[in-house]
Amino acid sequence: MEKLWLEQSYDYDMHGNAALASDTILLGKPMLKQHADHVDEIVAIIAHELGHWKEWHALWKCVVDTAYMVLFGCVLMLFQNQASFLLAFGFHQPSYFVSLGLFIWLYSMTVDVPLRIGLNYFSRYLEMRADSFSVRLGFGVSQKNALVRSAAKNLDNLF
Repeated sequence: MEKLWLEQSYDYDMHGNAALASDTILLGKPMLKQHADHVDEIVAIIAHELGHWKEWHALWKCVVDTAYMVLFGCVLMLFQNQASFLLAFGFHQPSYFVSLGLFIWLYSMTVDVPLRIGLNYFSRYLEMRADSFSVRLGFGVSQKNALVRSAAKNLDNLF
């Protein structure tokens, strides 16, 4: 980890957050303001982001997202411009754009639903691993307080 950088985020940014980008931890202004009186919580948030870095979460997300896109492309190739697929929807002429639109619509309503649930589960798993890293470093109480404070302020969906 080469540098810790405080991002120049906008004051009207609704979500105060922190993120890991390459070798940089980005801390948003709203997040810093929100936890300004609780330095231990800011340190716990940094420890959480270090957990993402130490466990290579960005690489794992990239691998999983790439696998998802490869699956999408492979399944798309099965239906791309297929006369029988188009005929099932009343189209009698081959059309790449119509078959692509129909495929995306069907895919998003069927196959994509359990895949997105799995991707969301994987994302939550990585967040829990980063939280565990922060707790192992001794920031458990501060991590909990930071999460509660952030959730109360941002009113995000916790799930």
